[in-house]
Amino acid sequence: TVLMAAIESKTVSFIKRLLNRKDFTIDQLTTNGETPLNYAIQKGSHDIVKFLIDGTMVNINTLGIDNQTPLQRAIKCYKDHNDHYDRYGFHGIPNPKNPYLPIVKLLYACKGIQVSEMDDSNLKALKII
Repeated sequence: TVLMAAIESKTVSFIKRLLNRKDFTIDQLTTNGETPLNYAIQKGSHDIVKFLIDGTMVNINTLGIDNQTPLQRAIKCYKDHNDHYDRYGFHGIPNPKNPYLPIVKLLYACKGIQVSEMDDSNLKALKII
């Protein structure tokens, strides 16, 4: 969708312009059923995640693909990014430039964030870490 392209561009001003249009809503989903917030998390778009949360445009606990909350998605992306870093010989050393850590921190600090929701693998957000 146009929203997903805007998220991929990582340009907050482009998303603001889209949201000002009368024929556009934040609730539009990707073709694979992902939420805009989870999609922005997956793309590592901290500024867009912050914009969506700060503007209270999205529910921070809405389940996306695999029944993952945004926090679960961010933690999984963080871990996957570190696993990729491990493959280059940095075993056990967190990647200092992991773009997902600030997103995890941002979500964890949100009032009302659900840390006890389970995903399709029966894992809670804090157990994924």
